[in-house]
Amino acid sequence: MITPDVVPAAPPRVAAGRALRVLVVLVGGLTALGLPVGVLWWLVAPVAQLRIQKDGGFFVDPQPQQFIASDAWFVLLTGAVGLAAGLLTWWLARSSGYSAVLGLALGGTAGAALGWGVGSWLGRVDLAAAAKLPVGSLVDVPLRLGMHGALVVEPLLALLAWVVPDLLFPSGPVSRADRSEPPSLG
Repeated sequence: MITPDVVPAAPPRVAAGRALRVLVVLVGGLTALGLPVGVLWWLVAPVAQLRIQKDGGFFVDPQPQQFIASDAWFVLLTGAVGLAAGLLTWWLARSSGYSAVLGLALGGTAGAALGWGVGSWLGRVDLAAAAKLPVGSLVDVPLRLGMHGALVVEPLLALLAWVVPDLLFPSGPVSRADRSEPPSLG
């Protein structure tokens, strides 16, 4: 019987407590980042305007593009948070494995949803009060997210920002040279 001189070490296991901490920090941190993202979205996103007429409100611009622009701003803001969170998490907690990936997915989703809620709440308009304004008054249209698929941009980009460096710069018990050889069963 041939015994190897060097026995490969077992893959490092992440302690359950550390994994849970990473998960909680990521979910809590990304969710909390939804608040400033929502405020920033409210501040930078353009909104369409209505001019009050005697027979109702009409858009000042006959083809308002502000709805698309506000969705684009939401995608840019949440996408930037997702990319930064994914890269930072890979850099600082890449050994945490599944808990970090799950934290990025859940936290990114919760953060995007909170940002949407905060921005929509800040950009709300009392349309009943606007209907009572004098003719010729300008009223902002409520800020809303028309493209609900934008809510998955943050978690998807966070996961992408985790996966790409992980594939390009593998770090773990198997080195790049060992990956080319199939594992032996004996």
